[in-house]
Parts: sequence; structure tokens; C-alpha cells
Amino acid sequence: MFYEKLLSNILLISFSQGFIVAIFVALGKYYKSRRVRLLTAMVTLLSLNTLQAWIHLNHITFSIGFLNYVFVPWFFLLMPYFYLFIRAFTGEFKPAKTILWVAYMMVFLFFFLTLGMYFKYKNDISILKNYLWDINRIAEVFGLIFNWSILIAAYRFYRKNRSRFNRYSNIRWLKISFVLTHILFFIWFVAIISTYFFGNRFKFDHVYNTLRAASAIIIYWIVYTGIYRFSITRENSGKNDQDANSLDEEMKSECEKFMQIILEKELYTDEMLSLKSLAQYLNVSPKRLSKMIACYSGKNFTEFINDLRIEKAKKLLLDPEYARYSLSVIALDSGFNSRSRFYTHFKRVTGMTPSEFRKQAGSTRRNV
Repeated sequence: MFYEKLLSNILLISFSQGFIVAIFVALGKYYKSRRVRLLTAMVTLLSLNTLQAWIHLNHITFSIGFLNYVFVPWFFLLMPYFYLFIRAFTGEFKPAKTILWVAYMMVFLFFFLTLGMYFKYKNDISILKNYLWDINRIAEVFGLIFNWSILIAAYRFYRKNRSRFNRYSNIRWLKISFVLTHILFFIWFVAIISTYFFGNRFKFDHVYNTLRAASAIIIYWIVYTGIYRFSITRENSGKNDQDANSLDEEMKSECEKFMQIILEKELYTDEMLSLKSLAQYLNVSPKRLSKMIACYSGKNFTEFINDLRIEKAKKLLLDPEYARYSLSVIALDSGFNSRSRFYTHFKRVTGMTPSEFRKQAGSTRRNV
């Protein structure tokens, strides 16, 4: 009894403050930011999901019959909105928007499925409850797989574009968020396995209501921290941009000199090249060189060097004298010490494999 009351109070506080924060942010000056809007959508959806759990835990009934049985799986939408938030840092929304539409389809599918079951079996409550219990469990399994897959995709996107994220201050909370959410999904997974193999329906409710309370605490922290941190970042953005511009002016001459040396001497074709070795060659500290590269190209050292290598590879693939050489030779002469890395970076930059690029170039020459 005490446990249920404590859990009920946690859920009540969670969804109440969630709705309050969502309204407060929606009416505030930072709501114009797409990232803040996406985080606000997350806290609203989580509040709706927590409200639904609180109603179920307290056995609240409604005069409209189907409201007592039908549920809406809001959790399908949490990670799609988080993925959109991650992609908002780069402005690449297309894949995440498609995933969001799929999530909405899943929400409506399970909602109308439970609604259909209610109208079909509303005269036999015991059968209705059995079907709804099964549907809810299926939704939980699909929800976990769906959300966890999107979280992994979001993390891969973050790792791939880490240099863009590092331009923002107070971004450490985002790394912590990935870890906490993975832990949360692992607990969700254990709860599902435990329920299917060891639990009954009474224990299932206790396990999942506890999980909802824990998830509410974790995800609310993620959202609130994100809104707060991003607001600070926006407030300081003017100052940061001004400092960056003055830094550009201060380094401009030295930076252009170094870039000319790197390009003319083709230092990037050294497969053992590192930030430290290049800094020693240019007689500058690694930290200062890294900052100049970021200032000059908007990329980190690895991305900058690999992009130069890809441009070199493209020239070699277009050179008739290299037509008889294998792609492994092209990769080595461009500075890559691995054919697989060469293929990966080449396709990322050009959208096609080296073989496809060489074939297309050969076709163009023949047509001319």
C-alpha cells in the first residue's frame, strides 16, 4: 500500500511538473529555437505517458466506457523526437522525419487496435482484458526495439559529427544522456524478459510502473538539462561568435601559410600522419593547429585530412596514367593505410564507391 502510494505521488509530480514546464517553455523566448521545441515535445509526450500510468495505477474510471480500457503508446514518439533534436545540430532532418512518421503510425495502429477490441468485446470484460493485456505487451516489445534502435542511430550520428557538436558549450550533458538512456532501455529489456518468464500480471504492473517512474526521472532530467543548457548556449552565442571572429583574424595569416604548406607538399598523403607529427613539422602546438584547422575548415583534424585524401584520390582516379593501377594503390598513394577506410570515406564524401566513380569517369571520357 505504501509502495503504491509513493509510486503514485512520484508519477503525479512527474507529469504535473512536465506539463507546467512545457507550457512555461512554450510561452518563453527560447521556444523559437527548433531544438528547444523538440525537447518540449519530448517532455509533453513523456508527461502524457506518465499521466496514463498514474490513471491506471489509481484505478480511476471515466463515464465514457472506452477511456477505461484504451491506451495510447506515447513512448513510441520519445526517441524519434530525440533523434530529430540530435540532427537539428546539423540541419539534416530527412531520415529522422521519416522515422517520426513511422512512430506516429505505430501509435495510431495500437490505439485503434485497442479501440477495436473494446467495441468488439465490451460485453465480456474478462476476454477484453486478456486481449488488451496481450496488445499492451506487444506494444512494449515493439516500443523497446524501435526506441533502442533509434537511440543507437542517434549516437552513431553524434559520433560521426562530433566536431559540429563540440562547437557548442555545455554539451557534456548530451553524452551523459546517451549513457542514461541506454541504461534505462536495458532495465526495460530486463523487465520484459522477467515478466514473460517469471512474472504474473500483478507483478507486471508493479515492474512497469516502477520503470515508468524511473524513466520519468531520467528523461525529465535529460530534457530539462537540455533546455537549460541550450538556453545558456544561445545567450552566450553572440559573445562566442565575436571571440571566434577575432580569433580568425589573429590566426588568419599563420593559418593560410600552414594550409599552403600542407597542400603544396601534400603532407596528407603520409599514411602515418597525426596531429602531433604535423604540428611538429609546422613548429606549432597540436592544440593551436587543431584550432586553426577547425577555424579554417569547420572540421576536426581527422575529417580535414581524410577529405584532402579523398580529393587526391579523385584526381588519381581521373588520371589516365593511373587507370592500370588497382584501387589499393590509389588508396595508399592518397594517404589511406586501409582499403576499407578508403572505401568508407570515399563513399561518405562522394556518395559512390571508388569503382563507381572510376567507371563513371571512364564513361564520361568516352562520350567526350
